[in-house]
Amino acid sequence: MTPLQTLTAMRAAYGTPMTRAQRGELLNRVAWTHRAEGWGLLKKPSGANAPQPQTGIEISSDILTKIEAGELVLYDCFIDSEGKATPAWGRKKNLQDVSRWTAPVDANGTLPPHPPEPPQPPTMPAGRPYPGDAFGVQVGRYLFADYEMAGQAPNEGMGVWFLRVSHDITTPPYLTPAQSLEKHRREWRDLLGLPG
Repeated sequence: MTPLQTLTAMRAAYGTPMTRAQRGELLNRVAWTHRAEGWGLLKKPSGANAPQPQTGIEISSDILTKIEAGELVLYDCFIDSEGKATPAWGRKKNLQDVSRWTAPVDANGTLPPHPPEPPQPPTMPAGRPYPGDAFGVQVGRYLFADYEMAGQAPNEGMGVWFLRVSHDITTPPYLTPAQSLEKHRREWRDLLGLPG
């Protein structure tokens, strides 16, 4: 089962509307079920938050997260979280602060015997050199064109994508420039709401 399928199945056990504590409990149960895949909860000391069962850690009341490539990948799990709390699976912008990842607790509220440590951001070992200015110009042209097509002004997110393309070229497993550009262009076009 996917996390969304688990969330949908478990949501049926709760009434409507759900309380803050119930939303925290449900998200923790889903993350615990999928802990082997790296799913956890997002620490959130203020705003739309809920207590994690047993630990009392304040977590986001509508987000599940995992760490990929040194960043937190976030998924919004509810539509109208304080009303119907309809299960959903909406990708949100990544966060770089991996210290906000929190391990789920088991059904009895105890921590796993060895809670997984959040993976550390990848180091940047000396690797293959960047392919050069001409390729950088090509990446920039694609970024500007896609942001313009999506009706968005140039912003700091463009620099993040440029760094991601560069990283995958210069560090293991060493994607070719074309592979890295294709991979990340699909990702940023998806986030901009453009067809692949």
